[in-house]
Amino acid sequence: MLRIFNIENGKVREKTVEETDLKAAITAASWVDAYESSEEESDLLEDLLPTELPESEDVEEIESSTRYFVDSAGIHVHSLFLSQSEG
Repeated sequence: MLRIFNIENGKVREKTVEETDLKAAITAASWVDAYESSEEESDLLEDLLPTELPESEDVEEIESSTRYFVDSAGIHVHSLFLSQSEG
C-alpha cells in the first residue's frame, strides 16, 4: 500500500487518495511511502519517477539496529529516501 504525504502549512500531512487519483497524487506528493507496496504500485512509481527503485531485498538487508537510534536529542532515523531534483 502506498501512503501519500504533502507539506501543508509547514507540516507533513498524509493524504487519503482514491485509486483513480493515485497517479496525480504521486506526481504532486512531497513524500511517498512505498513500504510494502504492491507490484502494480511499484511499477507505477517507476513509471512516474526519474530513478530506479531499490529492490525489496536490498532494503531488507539494512540491519534494524542501524535504522534508528535514540539519544538525549531525540530519535534519529536512517532510511532510504529518493528525491527529485531539478536540472
